[in-house]
Amino acid sequence: MLVDRYIDYYEYTGKAFSQAVTLSVVQTSEIGEAVSCLGMMTEAIMMDMVGYADIVSSASGRANLPWSQNGWERLIDLPTFVATIREKSLNAREVRRIDPVLVRRVVSAADVLLSSLDDAVVYHRNIRAMDKKSCLGIGIFFPANRDSYEQNKRLYGDLYPLMEFSQQGWLEFLFSYWEA
Repeated sequence: MLVDRYIDYYEYTGKAFSQAVTLSVVQTSEIGEAVSCLGMMTEAIMMDMVGYADIVSSASGRANLPWSQNGWERLIDLPTFVATIREKSLNAREVRRIDPVLVRRVVSAADVLLSSLDDAVVYHRNIRAMDKKSCLGIGIFFPANRDSYEQNKRLYGDLYPLMEFSQQGWLEFLFSYWEA
């Protein structure tokens, strides 16, 4: 009810700033499992980050949330990111230089992660304009490059490495991607 009323309000107002509105109900007890599943997928990708770099780049681009135009380009939609990695991993042309055993491991980990994210995001709703932008209920920190991360200390640079989540492999994954 809270999510519906929130979205209904913004749809009713119809103001320009209200076009980038989404809200989710998240079962926080499921987040630990989702983080663990994310770790399995990112660990597999890091086994050949050079091979996966273009896929990761494409996935982060597709998952880029619409408010990035307001300077929030560091946040992407996690389910869209994972689904894109899975989809591209199933495309023989995209993974032609990657060990097929590793590709199967990434696809399997992505399947488990997507299921876990479905369990975690109980309900989400967007303004109609946001439905087209792949906003599926949960975002994740993903600066486009290392400079964007390091130069913006005000937002994340000093504090982010101290957060428990970043220490569970996500920050290592980002650095691996940026270096590739």
